Amino acid sequence: MKKLGLSLFFVFVALFMFAGISSADANQPVSEATYSPENDVLVPFAEPGPKYPSINVYMRPGDIIYNPKSISTFFAGHVAIVGPDYKLRHSHPYGPGISETLESYISRFSSGDQFTVLRPRGGIGAAAAQWSLNNINKVKAYNFAPGMADIANNYCSKFVWQAYWYGEHKDVAFGNKYNSVGPPAGIVYVIPHYILDSPDMAIQGVFYK
Repeated sequence: MKKLGLSLFFVFVALFMFAGISSADANQPVSEATYSPENDVLVPFAEPGPKYPSINVYMRPGDIIYNPKSISTFFAGHVAIVGPDYKLRHSHPYGPGISETLESYISRFSSGDQFTVLRPRGGIGAAAAQWSLNNINKVKAYNFAPGMADIANNYCSKFVWQAYWYGEHKDVAFGNKYNSVGPPAGIVYVIPHYILDSPDMAIQGVFYK
């Protein structure tokens, strides 16, 4: 009887410990993750954005859309930045500062126009995207004002450059020569293709309207 009593005692203790461990495990927070196809890793709590048309690339905050010279871009080219809410923000003659969906942005262009998706190297872009959201309403006039620190008087590539300069402390148009000395002063202009040709940007794909 003594042996039977001891056996039952150890069985009871084992069951109690197992129940305690199970309960403790149940109370631990579960790490959520969503598969992110664009970089092939699990990103905690990440929600993939919508895809760009015709290419297997998900939108990411900080992406830049480049449009070459055409009638739609007044033969000057155009750039816009993707914000944290996946809306595109850009300085435009009909703006002067615009926040809109990708579909609305595409509607501004003519059939057959080209859209090149640029993504910053090194995993940056989120701070630039947030800066664009916080500052698009500060754009008061669309003009080619040369002062790179002037947000109120703006144009498309200058606004995108400012987003990266102020948001990420990254010069994405002039070969990073201004990273340590501040925004360029005097008569300086950013042309859209400077950003297209930047070594800090990688082309993700091209689609057409």
